[in-house]
Amino acid sequence: MTRPLPHPRPRRAATLLSTCLLVLAVPAVPALADVPTPVFPSPAGEYPGIIPASVRLYGVPDGGRYDAANLVLAPDGTVWSASANENVVARLSADGTEYTRWKFPTDASPSSLLLEPDGTFWLTELGGFKVGKFDPATGALKEWPDAARRPTALAKRPDGKLWLPETSGTLALFDPAADTFTYFTTRDIASLSYPLLEADGTLWAADFLLGRLLRFAPDGLTAKRWELPNTLSSPSKIFRGPDGALWMTLYASSELARFDPATNEIKVFQLGSFLLPYDLATYKGRILFSDQRNGSIGFFDPKDALPVLTKTLEPKDVTLEGDDVRTVTPVETVLVPTTAAPIDFPASVVSGAVSDNFVEMASGQGLVWGLAVDETRGRIWYATLGGIGTLLPPVPVTVDDLYVPAAASIGGQNGVEWTTDIVAWNRGTKPETGDPVTIPVSERLIPNGWIAGYGPGASFDVLPGRLVARFDPIGTEMGGPDSFGALRLVANAVPTDLFGWARVSWKREDGGTYGFARNAVKVDRAVGEGQEGFLFAPPDASQRTNAGFFVLELVTGTLAIVDPAGTELASLPFSWAAGTHMQWSTVFDGLGLPAIPSARVVFRVAKGKLLPFGMSIDGATNDPIDLVPRLPGDAGTLQWLFALGRGDGPLGPGTRTDVQLFNGGEAEASVTLVFRQARTESGPEPPADLPAATVTVPAKAVVTLADVLGETFGLDGVAGGIDVLSDVPVHAFARVTAPDEAGGRFGYGVPGLLGNASIPSGSRGVFIAVTDSGWDVVESELQLTNPMDVPVTLTVRLVSAQAEAVGSRGYTLQPKETLRVPAAWFAIAGNGTYFGRMEVVPAQGSGPLFATVVRRDKKTGDGDLLLPFVLPEPPAPSGSVAPVTSGARPGS
Repeated sequence: MTRPLPHPRPRRAATLLSTCLLVLAVPAVPALADVPTPVFPSPAGEYPGIIPASVRLYGVPDGGRYDAANLVLAPDGTVWSASANENVVARLSADGTEYTRWKFPTDASPSSLLLEPDGTFWLTELGGFKVGKFDPATGALKEWPDAARRPTALAKRPDGKLWLPETSGTLALFDPAADTFTYFTTRDIASLSYPLLEADGTLWAADFLLGRLLRFAPDGLTAKRWELPNTLSSPSKIFRGPDGALWMTLYASSELARFDPATNEIKVFQLGSFLLPYDLATYKGRILFSDQRNGSIGFFDPKDALPVLTKTLEPKDVTLEGDDVRTVTPVETVLVPTTAAPIDFPASVVSGAVSDNFVEMASGQGLVWGLAVDETRGRIWYATLGGIGTLLPPVPVTVDDLYVPAAASIGGQNGVEWTTDIVAWNRGTKPETGDPVTIPVSERLIPNGWIAGYGPGASFDVLPGRLVARFDPIGTEMGGPDSFGALRLVANAVPTDLFGWARVSWKREDGGTYGFARNAVKVDRAVGEGQEGFLFAPPDASQRTNAGFFVLELVTGTLAIVDPAGTELASLPFSWAAGTHMQWSTVFDGLGLPAIPSARVVFRVAKGKLLPFGMSIDGATNDPIDLVPRLPGDAGTLQWLFALGRGDGPLGPGTRTDVQLFNGGEAEASVTLVFRQARTESGPEPPADLPAATVTVPAKAVVTLADVLGETFGLDGVAGGIDVLSDVPVHAFARVTAPDEAGGRFGYGVPGLLGNASIPSGSRGVFIAVTDSGWDVVESELQLTNPMDVPVTLTVRLVSAQAEAVGSRGYTLQPKETLRVPAAWFAIAGNGTYFGRMEVVPAQGSGPLFATVVRRDKKTGDGDLLLPFVLPEPPAPSGSVAPVTSGARPGS
């Protein structure tokens, strides 16, 4: 998954949804303080054709009806606008905490801004028909009176002169060095709109009143004119689109148009019947436009759009007179700024309507004027009546949302095609009255790096007690092939009863797969304010390490690489809005470093919350191993590593185990490792002697024990677990791998588990993706561990995807014993399953115990570690039947 994200191609909606979105009507009164808090549609039960986002408005205190012909995004993230109605130039700080405003001379009405590299601005004034030069650092304003009528905007030439298309139809050339205006006129032009200056010196503009497109020669004395098919369409803004063609908004006809100057061909695209498209911007291959009727922002996809009209236009030659040169006297004044905190409306979720050609997102606050895209900080800014708003990714809906932080349906490095399969389970808790309910589930991909406008989605139902397995839903039902990001599952009923599991993998020609699996997580696995989480990079530098995070709450912090000795080698500060997904492939490349064996990828959060993720990918097999994030609460003085092996175990005779230990304390740690060999039901008892070893882990350092069972313990042909005991809390992680016959390795990651991950009496450990589908397809091995000094009695229950009990078996584990049950479903039920639910239930008064499952693809040999959901045992468990101990093995 290291290939750069290509242009996603969303599935076209079957019907045209209404583009009339819910927006707040803003009363025509001068004070924003009188405007009620914006109201937005609820995302609950979202239809898959509706793409959510969120908006946040930074209202101008004591402001009125703001307008802004354009927004200017400065390199430092500050946002600038000018308002003719309010007669000010305003600056919003990058963090959104401060407005600075400069009141202009009476009736100046500043409109369009042009930023210079030194931080000064050129601007047009619509009230006094002037051109201004404004220096925010000093407040100095220099104004030159313009003899024509209402300059729309400015385009600066390399020689320092500025073109000004005028609404009177005049084209003006302003020379600030000579204080002169040169006016170019012709009877063929009625009113010029906003300019586009090309590198060759030609200037594009449109005739807003007569419906014409014009290209002026660099000297302004001649032009080409194309009459548009609809002369009443009111062409407004023009820019070069992502495809290199000219695009323009047709304000009065609710259309966008694409014009190819080389062929004179125009294509017109209908946006609906009730839009007034105004400003334009480019974003990830889309064309953004602001809509002044509905107060919304549109995302138009030119690759999938079908024009309503295609026509070849005939160019006409136009000659202009350019001998009217006037020298003017500038006037200088000094403006005094005022500073105040904005009226900050919290981010709220909005819904975007999807049509055949575009997505339109409600802004929530009336008219939308200028646009500015800040991809560095993940924001789309827009000017609106009450101030400046920002379009953000969709915020999480509830604390019960489930997340798969790394999901994909995309081609990757070495030609592999990654897909993501999911399994969802409805626990089906019986309410006090009535029956358990079906859970409608909305699934949504939050694409990597996207702010808004693209969010593949679908919906499905999960009946009480049942499992639903979905294979590559991102690339199929959700309509999002060639995409990756975070997968979010929202339960629209009884959210505490929904559980999820996912596997990201790629498939060989013979059907065998390499991948990694994990349970879907909630906000409790987030790194929060003032906390630090990390991943262990692999000991082998040839492994590719991808890492990133999904933002749950507006987050600021630092991503860092720390070497095994504790030295920070590189860092990257970040500030991202809630709903943002970011992945670095590889994370070392992203921070400008070579791969560092056993380094830590560190996520430091100053504010907000994020879900970190990572995976290492073998260069030969392309097998990914889940680098389970380590959070502050995961360190301990007693923890366990399960499903390990050396020459034996679920991965077969070539298995080896590498262990990584991190000491985050201020003093060195003494760590004792005790290996406990597992037995099988029919195998011999393991040796009574327990091999042990003690290692020292310096403060802030990582110690890697390569091939720990062979090199440290001198063992071979063994499988089992390691007790990790230390005098100060440490983090532990293991990588269990085996060689692939074609070269490289495959395997799974094992996080150190604390006692709170065990299954106590009165609870059950639930695995929702157990598979035994044939000796040569997929097989699941159950491992049970008793950490106690007394025997533990338990029952393993099997329940089909249709919530039917299919078998159970009781076990007694002796003190400190680990039991392996290969092909556990078949061993208990006597038949196989593609997906089933396995429950491990300690007897009342017995326990606690640990349970893990290794789900292995028998074609490739690759395996995934599954951990259970630990849940309260219902009062009257269903699904218990007499043990089944015989039957033909599936696929044999």
